[in-house]
Amino acid sequence: MMTNPVQQLLDRALDRHRAGAWGEAEGLYRRAVAMAPAHSGLLFNLGAVREAGGDAAGAAAAYLRAIRCAPDNASAWFNLGNARRALGDHDGSITAYARALAAKPDHAGALGNLGARLLDAGRAAEAEPWLVRALALKPDVAGVHHALGWARQRLGRVAEAVGPLRTALAVDPNLLAASEKLAECRCLLGEEAAGARQFWRYQSADGAWLGKLRIPSPARTVRPGEPLHLVADSGFGDTFQFVRYARWFAERGHRVTVEVQAPLLRILAGAAGIDRAIPMGAERPEGATAVPLHSLMHLAGASAADLGQTVPYLTADPALVESWAARLGGGLGNGLRGGLRVGLVWAGAPDGAANHGRSPRLAPLRPLLDTNGIRVFGLQLGDGRRDLEGAALPDRFTDLGPAIADFADTAAILAGLDLLVTSDTGVAHLAGALGRPAWVLLPAVPAWRWGLSGAASPWYPTLRLYRQPAPGDWATPVARMQADLARLAANTPAQR
Repeated sequence: MMTNPVQQLLDRALDRHRAGAWGEAEGLYRRAVAMAPAHSGLLFNLGAVREAGGDAAGAAAAYLRAIRCAPDNASAWFNLGNARRALGDHDGSITAYARALAAKPDHAGALGNLGARLLDAGRAAEAEPWLVRALALKPDVAGVHHALGWARQRLGRVAEAVGPLRTALAVDPNLLAASEKLAECRCLLGEEAAGARQFWRYQSADGAWLGKLRIPSPARTVRPGEPLHLVADSGFGDTFQFVRYARWFAERGHRVTVEVQAPLLRILAGAAGIDRAIPMGAERPEGATAVPLHSLMHLAGASAADLGQTVPYLTADPALVESWAARLGGGLGNGLRGGLRVGLVWAGAPDGAANHGRSPRLAPLRPLLDTNGIRVFGLQLGDGRRDLEGAALPDRFTDLGPAIADFADTAAILAGLDLLVTSDTGVAHLAGALGRPAWVLLPAVPAWRWGLSGAASPWYPTLRLYRQPAPGDWATPVARMQADLARLAANTPAQR
């Protein structure tokens, strides 16, 4: 039993804890723990106040000490899972949630969080039953409904994903992630107009997300002729896909500026319909209505099929094209001057569950490099470049990655290639926007813009899609691609 001095410290700590005075509360808890170092409750509270104050590492350490004192403390295991998640230790968080459930099988929070973390790890089939159990115990948690819908989408059961996502939004109308996922599902199911409206950022505006984009009041409509400022609100590929609307609005009398990621500034400078491109966070033109790029599908009311006819809507800088032409035509150091010139990209950004399984990486594409009559130019940037370390590559492969500064360079390279082979990356979208031929490898359940079947894309008429027949099976589409590549190379002149 705690001594009176410890109880007094605990009472004071709890008072400061409830008041949000994290630093004062932590100091008091630490003094109490020094007097009662084996008291799991004190250690748990110490972890909780550290977690509230943003010290996830300190919180994890305190929860572990609490667990050593009381190994079946489900709450401590659950909070340890949360702290490990905050630290980016997803495997550790999964283990902690599982231990919480071993101690308390009906812990709804641990059930939901375990399912969500398994989903983050690309284990959607494992995640689904945990999420279902969580909702059976606590059916009013919007985030768990969203995770269940996402899991079912990832498993290819897109129609079944719609119900949980709608429920998530009924519980929390401002849950942007659920709104986006529902939009994706409706587009995948061919309900393009409904999906476009669901992407419309206005109906998902809780203030916080739009605040990051500095858009306090998103447009309900676009008034004739008003200046528009289009703001990138997702990845590179999304920006390339939706920036086509700049020309659509410019042709209808709007002066259009765009605010985009730095690597896109040069390629978008002077593009059709764009008056000016500025970097994210820069000072915006006065009097212009700011619109997130994803909202443009709904505000314009133009279908993908209509907009596909506007390709190309980006062009490469002629000076850069000329500069890169020398590298593509010779200077390889291996005497291979003839044949089909093929660009290769094998990985996108490794940023979480949304991209899990989307990129094959280099190893599954290695058979393509053995195709006769081709020269392959690696355009890979970022994390995917790790795949080159120690890789045995043929003389026909040339790595251009270190010399590529931004997408303007990539566009100039694409202008001098016969074909791009790529996973679902920003470079795929760039090729489509430029009207350059590209073959795109897609996972079994692709991003919404590619649809669930077919080899063509209404967004990008020059792209050909190669789809996995089942999750994880890159060998099948790569084999088809290799056969097509060999046929194409056989019909390409031997000298350039």
